[in-house]
Amino acid sequence: MFSRKTKRKTNRRTRRESQTYKSYEYYSNISQGSIKYDKNTMNEISLEGNGDGKMIPYFKIINGPSYATVVINLLKDQEVYDQKGAVNYADSSIDVKTKTGGILKGLFRSALTSQSFFMTYYKGSREKPSSIAFASSLPGDMFSVLIKPGSRYLISSDSFVCATNNVILETVSRFKNIFQGASIFLSIATVKESQYANDGMIWIASFGGYERLVIPEGESVKIENGLFCLSNANFDYSIAKMGGLKTFFLGDSGFFMKYDGPCEVYVHGRNLNQYLQFIGKNIERPSK
Repeated sequence: MFSRKTKRKTNRRTRRESQTYKSYEYYSNISQGSIKYDKNTMNEISLEGNGDGKMIPYFKIINGPSYATVVINLLKDQEVYDQKGAVNYADSSIDVKTKTGGILKGLFRSALTSQSFFMTYYKGSREKPSSIAFASSLPGDMFSVLIKPGSRYLISSDSFVCATNNVILETVSRFKNIFQGASIFLSIATVKESQYANDGMIWIASFGGYERLVIPEGESVKIENGLFCLSNANFDYSIAKMGGLKTFFLGDSGFFMKYDGPCEVYVHGRNLNQYLQFIGKNIERPSK
């Protein structure tokens, strides 16, 4: 027999799990067409997937939303890659190789973003699934995004964790970010184009939780630069200020990324730039 206290805890947990499920179900309905965003609509986010038997392996995101980890089961010849330091553990049967993806691209990527010069590739070498786990160095949640041939996604450099080996990650400049006092370099994720191109997948980490902003046609949303996580690259943004001139000069809001609907944008739950500034101000400095 359960005590009343135990029953109350169980009921609260059940309601919370039900609300979470309904939230993802709602987002899924949006992606599947209850709101039409033509070909630019982003694909459904996934916390678990059975793979497609081709490039995309089975995966499951665990330990979320605070310290999320993605566990991937690689079949023979399935391959994923990550940036430096993202692997938690891996079966010893997995083949490991390190590549630059091109010397100039590697130098550009490592010099201008938080990503590594080298990318490490992990390939399944047996018919039996081989497990490998990836996680971000920052606390928070994770999600995956399905990338179809012809699709392009704009990603903040701190958000990338790993991807299937047919995903191309390129560093691009966004010079209008200069006015926001933040990095002007982001990443574009696409899949390799060919006559027989397959879908790819990329796994994204958020600092804190994440939120998917669905912006209807005729409306717009201003996003603080440090909170931007991911969007379809076809959705361009402009630079805007929050409030009037008095608020801009006397307040501490600065410039924002303004997205006009219809579009969808993922944002972080916490601002990494502000967090680093907070640490810098409050860290105990060594005495001379």
